[in-house]
Amino acid sequence: MAIKLFHLPLFFLSLIIIAPVVGHCYSIFIKFKGGKGVATALGVFLALSPKAVLMAFLIFLVILFFSRYVSLASMISAFFMPFLIFYTLKSIYLFIASAFIAILIIYKHSPNIKRLLNGAENKIKK
Repeated sequence: MAIKLFHLPLFFLSLIIIAPVVGHCYSIFIKFKGGKGVATALGVFLALSPKAVLMAFLIFLVILFFSRYVSLASMISAFFMPFLIFYTLKSIYLFIASAFIAILIIYKHSPNIKRLLNGAENKIKK
């Protein structure tokens, strides 16, 4: 399935899926500042593998339910996404690209990690 996706070689497809996430995180239009890339990555992965996104969303919901931290649920889901992509698409190129995206998302959450460790991160209300 992955080889026929958009009829592009997987190496080039892996570069293409990285571009919008990096562009969102480091936008040239706002002096290389931007968001954390979670929603953009979700859109990229949804186009790439809806099954992997569904599994990651279930992981997100479980972590969110038990911890009530959206940032923690987002980072853990991002961590698992490369493995879910590999499980569903069986491509090392897409695994590496999704691992790069996951690392970027976790890096962009570094202020949240500090707040989590200090007990200062906001929880969602019941």
